[in-house]
Amino acid sequence: MTKKIIEPVLIVLNGDIPLSILEGSFFQKYSYIIAVDGALDKLLEKGIMPHAVTGDFDSVSEVVLKELQFAGGEIIHQAEQNSTDFEKTLNLCKSKGFRQADVIGFSGSRIDHNLSVWDAALRFSRHIKLKFIDQIAESFIITDAASYNIDKKSGHICSIIPLLPCNGVSLSGFNWSIDDEEFALGRQISSSNEILDETAVVSLESGALLIVLHNEPDKTP
Repeated sequence: MTKKIIEPVLIVLNGDIPLSILEGSFFQKYSYIIAVDGALDKLLEKGIMPHAVTGDFDSVSEVVLKELQFAGGEIIHQAEQNSTDFEKTLNLCKSKGFRQADVIGFSGSRIDHNLSVWDAALRFSRHIKLKFIDQIAESFIITDAASYNIDKKSGHICSIIPLLPCNGVSLSGFNWSIDDEEFALGRQISSSNEILDETAVVSLESGALLIVLHNEPDKTP
């Protein structure tokens, strides 16, 4: 019998993955894990066996591919070079009918790679609900006529960055509240805003916002 896949699935990109994640019990809550290219080497080095690997395979080693294959994992080679490995992975998730995915290993030393991740995330945001997780924050995207409640995070820092020009942006329950304003890069963002209320609300009429919610309350004196 095929094991039921419970969403969200986990996507592991080949960027920086904190040791606290690699060496903890983080992976145990996911019923389906996709390693993206060279991320497979990092996972197997820590004894973590994903369910699938995909990408153009320009950075993964043959040895770990054979290990995954021997363990019964899916080897999904996508050689075309017109999209990034993250785009390939999101297309794979869409084709499998996945509607939610958590993402780790998405940041690294190259700013162009980092920006390409957000570009792909934005283009797939209407098909797959994505949450980006690192040791500092959880990040996600809301689009067009959306409202998001942030519950029980009083004292935490939250930044709201426009990925597309936005109209009708409102923030309530924050130190700096905003009512029905326009957001755009080079014009207005909300950086390091503090949540004051038990429930804070981010809403917009049109556009796309990246919400970066810090895991721990602000301890700045």
